[in-house]
Amino acid sequence: MIGVIGEVLITGGVLVFLFIAWQLWWNDLVVAGEQSSAANQISQQWIGDAQASSATPTPIPTNTPTAVPVQTPGFGTPVVGVAPAEAQPFAVLYVPRYGAAYSRTIAEGVGHNVLNSPRLGIGHYPGTQMPGEVGNFVVAAHRSANGGGMHLINELQARRCHFRADGRRLLHVPVP
Repeated sequence: MIGVIGEVLITGGVLVFLFIAWQLWWNDLVVAGEQSSAANQISQQWIGDAQASSATPTPIPTNTPTAVPVQTPGFGTPVVGVAPAEAQPFAVLYVPRYGAAYSRTIAEGVGHNVLNSPRLGIGHYPGTQMPGEVGNFVVAAHRSANGGGMHLINELQARRCHFRADGRRLLHVPVP
């Protein structure tokens, strides 16, 4: 009788261990792949949309003089995006230190619908600055499980983070 109980407990322990391994590691790898794939798809869509909109030049009426563009030193005034609706993607994060394949979609909000999503995974804290604004652009993600968007955060170094917002620009975000 004791031998049977021992075997059941050992089998139960092995099953619990396998479930934890599946939940923390295997599921994390699968969801991370889905999130990277979704980020690449949305980035390509934004790039295509930006190229399509810039491919058709706006005609200039012939009776009005053309203005000479004003040259601004440096990169000019940054474009500040408007905060999107909850769970709406608005940027793709690239961290070269995490590897060439790393890219994650940033969406508005930090709820389960964003952080646990197989297509999103990184959320922007509502009420914090948007890209291009002066101040802190704050994001949240899981370090492990649900794609582990910030699994390698300990490897992040200052001034090594880039993201593409709406396909219009690739910004360098200094990270202290």
